[in-house]
Amino acid sequence: MAIEIQRMTEADLESVGRIEEACFSSPWSRETFQRALRELSVTCFVVRADSDVVGYAVLRLQGRQLLVANLAVAPAVQGRGVGRTLLRAALGLGIRGGASWALLDVRASNERAIRLYSTSGFEAVGRRRGYYSDPPEDSIVMRRILVPDSPSVADRGESPPA
Repeated sequence: MAIEIQRMTEADLESVGRIEEACFSSPWSRETFQRALRELSVTCFVVRADSDVVGYAVLRLQGRQLLVANLAVAPAVQGRGVGRTLLRAALGLGIRGGASWALLDVRASNERAIRLYSTSGFEAVGRRRGYYSDPPEDSIVMRRILVPDSPSVADRGESPPA
């Protein structure tokens, strides 16, 4: 499957919304994505396969921290490397933006995502009790140190567009 990473646009929001609703029990609204697209400190991008949006990420660069605010892959293509490619692009953006570390929250029961993040160099550094609703659940806070001078998964060529 050939994939391409592009900046998210307003035209992508219908596809992004379908993926969001398929992946999350408390999905972000269209308005939340629209606000993210307008914020200067936020980068939103999509992954396309054969011109179809199959994944997306919403990232916030705050000083030396890259926050992975939202990352999802369409259920039909999960397990095919789309999430890993998306995560590499996110980490590459953070490195180029001067971030020293990346941070994210993940549902404690989302074993597939936790495995992806762990094998991509993230470590669990905390737990937020009752962070998620519908259903209520803890989040695992995960962090990865970003070191631009060392070879890492973020340095293997995948990057979001400028």
